[in-house]
Amino acid sequence: MKERLFTAVYEKEGDWYVARADELRGAYGQGATIEEARQSLREAIILVLEEKATIANERQGSEPVLREEISIAIA
Repeated sequence: MKERLFTAVYEKEGDWYVARADELRGAYGQGATIEEARQSLREAIILVLEEKATIANERQGSEPVLREEISIAIA
């Protein structure tokens, strides 16, 4: 299993903390504490990545698909 890093952003909304991953659209979490929001966000990230992988595999069909990792240095 490959480890990936995401930037978690937490905002207080009323009595709740809302969390999102800046690099992954659709990944949100919430909780009464930051730790609960963090765990909820982790679970959401996993679900979003699993769904994206499923969609990508379904789109392949019988046509060949090339996948590769791309490394980008950010200053």
